[in-house]
Amino acid sequence: MGKLRILLLLLFIKSLLFADITLNQLLTQTSAEFSWDPFNSSGSLVIKKREIRFLLNQPYFLFDGSPQWGSALVKTEGTIVMPDETYQLFYRYLMNSDPPSAEDGQYKVSVIILDPGHGGKDWGAYAQWEVDGLTTNLREKNINLDVALRAADLLRQRFPDKEIRLTRSDDHFVTLTERVRIAESYNFSPTEGMVFVSIHTNASLNPRGKGFEIWYLPDDFERQLARENEDELNEVLNTLWQEVFIREGNNLSQFILDNMDIQTQGEMANRGLKQNAWYMLRNQNMASCLIELGFLTNQEDATRLRDTDHLQRSAQAITDGISDFIEYFENRL
Repeated sequence: MGKLRILLLLLFIKSLLFADITLNQLLTQTSAEFSWDPFNSSGSLVIKKREIRFLLNQPYFLFDGSPQWGSALVKTEGTIVMPDETYQLFYRYLMNSDPPSAEDGQYKVSVIILDPGHGGKDWGAYAQWEVDGLTTNLREKNINLDVALRAADLLRQRFPDKEIRLTRSDDHFVTLTERVRIAESYNFSPTEGMVFVSIHTNASLNPRGKGFEIWYLPDDFERQLARENEDELNEVLNTLWQEVFIREGNNLSQFILDNMDIQTQGEMANRGLKQNAWYMLRNQNMASCLIELGFLTNQEDATRLRDTDHLQRSAQAITDGISDFIEYFENRL
């Protein structure tokens, strides 16, 4: 009888030592910030410039972009739990008091690409207005390039340590594939990346349509980011990376939108953020967005889009928005 009691006691102690640990316990002990995406059943933990991303029921994680392996987190009776070994792995990484190295958490934007839409034989939107008794022809490709060149100059002044590149710097035709190839030509460390901003001007059959807007990838868009093999690991990593890029594209869009509001001083309608899987967005491996500066087919907008002062303020808004994003991205908690 005594041996039975000892055996039961040992089993009880073992159950305590190896019991699953709840995610809430980890959050309490580390004070990490937690975000949850119910669509993909994925979560992220952020603290001290370190980030861990995970998917439920998958033994793969991203530690600041670097793949890690361990026992999966699962949901039991509505609570996310993890085995002790995963808890120890997460805890050690999040609570590491050493400053993160460039390999494990020092996020950096190395390249900024501005993409003035259309060019050459491709005019983009076109409108003709009479201003002060004179007929004025407005072509989208010229406005896009004008703003992109102004923004590039401002960005080079502000970020002399970063590469600032345009997909075209004059009036020539560049295919969508060529524009994407420029972005894909860079090789980054896991914590490096680029900002990609495509600049356009809008048009509508309804002449009352007016204002600026910014587009980013839909939350449920699936990108293939790890393209070497179509195995289970890459599928998981694709999903985790996809969320990172979509989230950063959203943040970048919001920063630029806020600065467009500031620079236009309420003179133009703010049409807000919108989502679409535009070709130029779905092929980028970093934060990306597409800006519509205004409507050539609306006389109020068209008057401003031919004004050099307004174009300079639009370029300033793009520059300030990118700067705000870089400040956030490179100095995250």
